[in-house]
Amino acid sequence: MYINVKTEESILKSTIRSEALVSFLKEQGATGCAVTNDNLFGFINRRDLFKKEGLNLVPALSFELDTNDVLPLQVYAMNEKGYKNLIKLSSAIKMSPKEKCSSDDLKAYSEGLKAVIPFYLGDWPKYSNLNWITPIYSEGIYLGVIRTNGEKLQIEEQTQVVAADNNLPIIAMHNSYFIRPDQANAYALVRGIDAGSMGYLTEEDKNSYMPTQVQLSQWFSDKPLWLENARSLIASSNINYPEKRFHMPQFPLAEGKNDADILRELATAGLKVRINGGVFGDIPSKYQERLDYEISVINGLGFASYFLMVSDFINFCRKEGILTGPGRGSSASSLVAYSLYITNVDPLQYDLLFERFLNPERITMPDIDVDILDTRRVEVVQYFERKYGSQHVAQIITFGTLAMKAAARDTGRMLQMEPAELKQMSTLLDRTRKTTLKEAYECSQTLRDFVNKSDRNKQWFSLAYQIEGLTRNTSTHAAGVILTPQPLVEYVPVTKGTDTKHITQWDMNEVESQGVLKMDFLGLSTLRVIEEVLQSLEKTYGIKPTLHTIPLDNRATFELLQKGAVEGIFQLESEGMRNALMSVEPTSINDIIAVNALYRPGPMEFIPQYAARKKGEVPVEFVDASIQNILADTYGIIIYQEQILLIARQYAGYSLGQADLLRRAISKKKREVLEAQQKQFVEGAVKQGHTAENATAIFEVIVRFAEYGFPKSHSTAYSMITYQMAYLKANYPSHFFTALLNKAVGNVSKIKTLLAEMKELGVEVLPVDVKMSSHECKSEQGKVRLGFNVVSGISVATADTIAHATKSAATVNEFKFTMNVQKYEKEIESLIKVGAFDTSYGADRNSLLAEIAAGGDDLSFFFAEQTEKEVATTSNYDLEMSVLGFSLEKHPVEAYRAKGYEQMLNKLTENEQVQVIGLIEEVKPTITKKNQEMAFVKLSDETGTVSLTVFPNVYAANKEKLNKGQMVQVTGKVEVKYKKTSIVANTIKA
Repeated sequence: MYINVKTEESILKSTIRSEALVSFLKEQGATGCAVTNDNLFGFINRRDLFKKEGLNLVPALSFELDTNDVLPLQVYAMNEKGYKNLIKLSSAIKMSPKEKCSSDDLKAYSEGLKAVIPFYLGDWPKYSNLNWITPIYSEGIYLGVIRTNGEKLQIEEQTQVVAADNNLPIIAMHNSYFIRPDQANAYALVRGIDAGSMGYLTEEDKNSYMPTQVQLSQWFSDKPLWLENARSLIASSNINYPEKRFHMPQFPLAEGKNDADILRELATAGLKVRINGGVFGDIPSKYQERLDYEISVINGLGFASYFLMVSDFINFCRKEGILTGPGRGSSASSLVAYSLYITNVDPLQYDLLFERFLNPERITMPDIDVDILDTRRVEVVQYFERKYGSQHVAQIITFGTLAMKAAARDTGRMLQMEPAELKQMSTLLDRTRKTTLKEAYECSQTLRDFVNKSDRNKQWFSLAYQIEGLTRNTSTHAAGVILTPQPLVEYVPVTKGTDTKHITQWDMNEVESQGVLKMDFLGLSTLRVIEEVLQSLEKTYGIKPTLHTIPLDNRATFELLQKGAVEGIFQLESEGMRNALMSVEPTSINDIIAVNALYRPGPMEFIPQYAARKKGEVPVEFVDASIQNILADTYGIIIYQEQILLIARQYAGYSLGQADLLRRAISKKKREVLEAQQKQFVEGAVKQGHTAENATAIFEVIVRFAEYGFPKSHSTAYSMITYQMAYLKANYPSHFFTALLNKAVGNVSKIKTLLAEMKELGVEVLPVDVKMSSHECKSEQGKVRLGFNVVSGISVATADTIAHATKSAATVNEFKFTMNVQKYEKEIESLIKVGAFDTSYGADRNSLLAEIAAGGDDLSFFFAEQTEKEVATTSNYDLEMSVLGFSLEKHPVEAYRAKGYEQMLNKLTENEQVQVIGLIEEVKPTITKKNQEMAFVKLSDETGTVSLTVFPNVYAANKEKLNKGQMVQVTGKVEVKYKKTSIVANTIKA
């Protein structure tokens, strides 16, 4: 009898979560309910949960008719046809400008639906005659009546008259927006967040909880038929949902052509060129055999059109100059994908197995994920819309939630807490480093004291706790795009999009459960750096290098990696990865592939072993000599999933398809599965001439490494990007660092780190200069010229104005007359401080600043001839730091390097004991939960900054030394939490 329940997916209009709803229904002995949100968000997840708990979820929808007079309506799907119509109706409403239902859509999508007119809403005298709507719903239509707390509304009598006049039954309803009566305040809170300010709940709102079955029976004791109608509505909804099957679109072809033949033709032609270095030639037999096999599998599974679709949009990207990655995931295992230029990894060269991508013995939808230059991803999505029609293409919705801090902050704002209180609350939560309010409260006595300080603080925490995790908003998935053979609404409900016309109402998992084709177009910012470098090289040399033709044996590239100069290189930017590379000393692309695969929790422990075996420091050992050929490249260590498949095939006679099933089965770690697989493996190995004892030992090794094994296909593809970036950095350093600096603008810490490495590598950095600089940083004769973009407040327009003013100005006085000095006073002052007039005009910074100070409001003396007066002597370092946050001048720390202080702040390793020197940039004292003073100190050197944690005992002994601008020597232990490095101080010396 619960036919009008709103859940959290009716965003910020309900606090009911599906799990809590299921629990309540089971407590009440109910058979199910209808969720009547104004959308179908989360329906599949909710339906599956209800099914698991043996409850019937009736698909339903609330909306308003787009007529002169507002008519609210609720419709309920009774059968499969009704379910499909509900999807179409919801889509039509969400796509309409007013998000209301037109009369045409109401009629078009009514079959299989029952309707309820909630007669307690609206101006009902206008609807005394409902003859126009009753014929639309052949399944049935009701007039809804509510009796909150058993109270009869005045409209009830009129409802019965209208029902009699129109021969319509009445149904008992109740508006449910939260579950228990004591959750009314939390409901009021989310309504306030939605509205932007707290309002007052009406009595009806306060009673919008879920009544018990006993309460409903009491409230409608005189009208048992109305309750029976509600029960009947729930019970009569019996939907046979379509079983999951693949819905593969077809690539458009000319009449008489078929996708299987076209795929073979294009793949063969492509491979003839790729395998012969860009020249049309013969295909070696092993490549031809692999190509024939893959094509037979692809065509046999009916996936030829899919490959043609991916190839087509990759060709669009190449034609339009949109950079794409060399491959991603298991698709790099496909020779067909390589032949069609979908990937740039030759799978035979790297022993990549097609069965990791498509296993004919375990049929799944193919999944080719493509990395795309992030600034141009939308062009690819829009191309899809043009190619296949907007009614067939949609991006995928995602849902944001009220996370811990958002829930706490919004609750405090609604309760009108003071800004200082909100800041204190936020700080307390940050310090716990937890992700939920419950965890934060349990671990922090200080937070508990804050909560228990007053009744309002208790109310704040209680309400924030209740709304934490509720759905807050919707957005678009960063990568997922779906393509359907029939219009989208035949499979999924949609709503209005931005980059594309449509966004699905269901999230990624829900969409995939319906068997529709999903493609991932991943916008990768790394490609932006590569693209900028390539464009810079083209501008400098007139030729834009081609990434897939760069040599993979470049000595300078490997020397760079051996030194650990990894800033800005994809996948390598961490101190741990830097140390791993310096340990392994890579000499081939295979080493990069291996390190990328090993550098993860678990297999990371094998990096020292790999390095030692590679360098011959320890002997290479194999678990069995018969599989030496499979493990030779990794020095006897199982690193990749593909090696497990090859061992199963070679040692135990498995097909590669069977071997992949073995790998999947082992990863599930179920004892009975492991026992069955071990039996099959040992029996197969014995047939191959091995002993059962050795086979058992090999199987145990496989089980151990299956947990850690990484797809070599993915590691190889991504290592290509790693290598390409390292190659560009090693051979074109000024162009590479220019791109990195432009990307890092606004991130002072990152810029400092880049400048430090540039210094190590001997890449000269030129200062901002009013004549020589552009808006962005640029490569200038093998050096890097800083752009105006590193100076806060200098826009592109201002940079253009400066360029115009300096074009013909030989002196600063000439510049003054061209430039509107008064208008750009702040910008010019910043440019003086960073030395932008030093070189081109030979000006002194402090003197120019003194002229500004002396010039008054009209700046009439700016850049005038120098007069005798006292001029401040602020150092260039301090001037640059005040504007940029970094300096090209020597950092004060550098004077101490010759005295033996070698430890750099950008090269700290977790858990190591260190002795460092640095400049104090900021001191933040605080009070511990034991009411003791301590501090967090920001320490800098020429390489960057680090947080210094000074606990009470150390703080008490060194408090007077901890001042901004003080140089200190610190000993302590390095900690890394949430990817942030800090030093816990033991001693501090000025």
